[in-house]
Amino acid sequence: MEILQSIIFFIVAIGILVTVHEFGHFWVARRLGVKVLKFSVGFGKPLLMHKAADGTEYVLAVIPLGGYVRMLGEQGDEVGKANRHLAFNHKPLSVRALIVFAGPLLNFIFAIVAYWLMYTVGMPGQIAMIGEVIEDSIAANAGMRASEQIIRVNDVEVASWTMVNNALLEAAIADTHLDIYTQTHTGSLHHYRLSLTDRAGLIDDRGVVTNLGLRRWSPPVWIGEVTRGGPAHRAGFRRGDLIVSADGESIQNWSQWVHHISERPGESVHVVVERYSEQLELMVIPERIRVEGRDIGRIGVRGHIPEEVRQRHYVETSYNPFRAVAEAMAKTWDLSVLMIRMIGRMIIGEASYKNISGPITIAHYAGLTAELGWLEYMRFLALISISLGVLNMLPIPMLDGGHLLYYIIEFVRGKPLSDSAMATGQQIGLILLLFIMGLAFYNDFSRLFG
Repeated sequence: MEILQSIIFFIVAIGILVTVHEFGHFWVARRLGVKVLKFSVGFGKPLLMHKAADGTEYVLAVIPLGGYVRMLGEQGDEVGKANRHLAFNHKPLSVRALIVFAGPLLNFIFAIVAYWLMYTVGMPGQIAMIGEVIEDSIAANAGMRASEQIIRVNDVEVASWTMVNNALLEAAIADTHLDIYTQTHTGSLHHYRLSLTDRAGLIDDRGVVTNLGLRRWSPPVWIGEVTRGGPAHRAGFRRGDLIVSADGESIQNWSQWVHHISERPGESVHVVVERYSEQLELMVIPERIRVEGRDIGRIGVRGHIPEEVRQRHYVETSYNPFRAVAEAMAKTWDLSVLMIRMIGRMIIGEASYKNISGPITIAHYAGLTAELGWLEYMRFLALISISLGVLNMLPIPMLDGGHLLYYIIEFVRGKPLSDSAMATGQQIGLILLLFIMGLAFYNDFSRLFG
């Protein structure tokens, strides 16, 4: 079910974002007098097709990993004199550039709208309370301690772990040191300076927080929903139970609990729970479930965080609708610049290539964020939309940025590149894209089977 859920929400995400991107090309082309022959979401064999009265074909195709808008004259085909005013290749350079730029632009606009909605409704986040500082790590060597809340990174004030992660990543890309400011539960302030000597090892797919040696504070494990008829229900688990230990091992957080159960399919697990200030002993046998090629254990429970704990450890970021517009634009801009700088660091070897993710990883996060709620899924869509916008603006032939690069050259030269030069560029672009795709799939499979 988890795999199916990931696939479904991945297809939904890609379908939405591809439609947004291609609609940008489509809408601007139509407004600037270019005839659109086909608007396709997906590649390959059509699943659904509709031909409008103006001759435009609208297609939903079987492979959901992209889409395209085909315009009259776009591929250099011959256009009769009567229709030249409708042809893409007979339009001025400025018109062609606007049509090409409209796709990535709409991805950025989508992200702004998504963040505006989230800021207006209110984005929940966990305060940046440090749960553990790993020995001999960068953070430990700087003297950082657990149970302190991070309140500022360099000159950026932070209220949640999401904000901390972005601020740390941006600072790690730009600087050779970090200034982190924390506050204790008594209100005492502390300042730590972290020296960054290996930025390539710091900026990888594990995340800069983990690589610095910090672990987030995680709430104890309270049981929420118990699946009726499942192993936990039969064993006597109830909503509100606090997990104390499993097989004699103290359980500190949800990740530890899930790992303990998932590693014991079909085995008896002795669990101590606290219920109404009393400790009870329960015996549960996790059912065996096949996930991603291996057997794991499941008992049929969901976590729950009591309201008083949530109020102490979680914060909601919200603004009025007018302020939210500015904040959403700033958020989209900051993330776009951060991604561009990250790409630059990967090119010069100061960030790991493991940051590149493919469809398997994206599908995993699509399912995970959808399970966490529509706000988290919206945040995921906004981030992927920005990624698509940035990726398509790269000056690689076959991408929108590559076409814009051709137009810049055409503007400087006063005439287009020759057909042979553009064909060579297309071949180079194809090789680069295949290399990036191969690297993304390699990273996906390394995470899956590593």
